[in-house]
Amino acid sequence: MFPDQTNEVAVSTGRERSVQTYIALAVDAIGTTRFEEAFMAAINHLVLVDHCTLNSYSEDEGLTSVVVASRIDTATARSVTRAYVDGGYELDPNFPDLRRYVRTRRVIIRAHDPRRIQSKAYRDRFYSGVDVVDKIALIWYADFKAYNLNLYRTSASGPYMPAEKAIVIEWGEVIASIARQHCQHFLVQKDLSTGNMLAFLERLATAAKIPLTRRELDVCSRIALGYRMEGIAADLGIGFESAVSYRKAAYRKLGISSQGELFGLCLRNLHQFVRR
Repeated sequence: MFPDQTNEVAVSTGRERSVQTYIALAVDAIGTTRFEEAFMAAINHLVLVDHCTLNSYSEDEGLTSVVVASRIDTATARSVTRAYVDGGYELDPNFPDLRRYVRTRRVIIRAHDPRRIQSKAYRDRFYSGVDVVDKIALIWYADFKAYNLNLYRTSASGPYMPAEKAIVIEWGEVIASIARQHCQHFLVQKDLSTGNMLAFLERLATAAKIPLTRRELDVCSRIALGYRMEGIAADLGIGFESAVSYRKAAYRKLGISSQGELFGLCLRNLHQFVRR
């Protein structure tokens, strides 16, 4: 007599639908204050994770914390993240992967290996001192930055089993894609709140796949801030005619012809990045 597999198929199908539902909720929360909770819930419907941190890194800006979420103790997760951002990340065995910017969308997945941790202070602060026994890190590169998503397990949940690691590998691209989109929103909102129009326009051009050069971005960002062309030329240390030439080339690529249209372009596209 053959075993009845109907119930197993139904359970499997139901779980897949549940995962897809939570993934959809995380996608819907991108760029909002709901993201941390929704993203953590989606991940935990794939594999049990106690703490989750998402960071961006560049040589110029160092490490920036984007998401801190916890299933059991948010205060501890935030405390650890502050120490990590304040320089602890430089002792992370995965830091060389962050520093080595690679033009690829491939997601690198690093499982925790205690033998790679050279610093006792790092081990005490980020593992034994906060009851963390395992971590899986996802690392990827986009928009001239590196990103890392750290998925932590405490002793209450135990180390990741091989099957759980396989799930993270299977869903890694999806998880990273959601995180990458939220990072884009987060960083643009940060740029706008600090008046960093250069970074905002750079992200806008990247999202629209418009290949503006660095000088064209330099000129447009200052136009958006209200600079006159004479002031832009002086600020950048270039000739007036060169500044005008860069403006003309940028406007042509953007499909506009005036400062007013540049303002309008920025305002029309804010909704892509700024959500509530």
